[in-house]
Amino acid sequence: MDKMQLDIQRITKSVKKVYDKDMIEFHKHYNLTTRNGDPGMRWDFINTNIEERFKEEIYKTLLVKRGYWNQIVIYNIHDKRLYFVMRENRYKDVKKDKKRKKLHLIQILGSVNEKDKSEASIILKQKLPEYVSKAKEYVLITYEYNENNGKCDFIGRKITSKFKCNYKKEWNSDLDLEKAN
Repeated sequence: MDKMQLDIQRITKSVKKVYDKDMIEFHKHYNLTTRNGDPGMRWDFINTNIEERFKEEIYKTLLVKRGYWNQIVIYNIHDKRLYFVMRENRYKDVKKDKKRKKLHLIQILGSVNEKDKSEASIILKQKLPEYVSKAKEYVLITYEYNENNGKCDFIGRKITSKFKCNYKKEWNSDLDLEKAN
């Protein structure tokens, strides 16, 4: 199994654990009347799970703050590959929004997959640590959870700052996750 596939399995497991274990245990423990904070809580668990699964020396996890939102970017130092996770529906919304004044983080990271310098590549160097500018590849991993069957559907894409897609692979959470930490 190649290193990218192993990284993707770890990310998949980090997301799936939120739905299979973390949120269930959280609600059992707190027995809340409402669940208004669930979307943000899921992201807190996803980011924590990713942080825990990518502790080895060949990885750096970077906490990126955009406004009030915090999220983890994963950098595989050995392969010089960046990973970022988001919901598939949010990806579609960002891609569709032509009136956006500022580039979204996925567009800034997408400059890694471009040969020519762009506005996004300049912002990448200004806003993120120097080692991120050494990245040779960026993979956006999107997912949607299906409550009816309890599965997450994932899509891995190598996109540019203008959403040109050079690679796309789909999978669901049924893949053998036991091989990933």
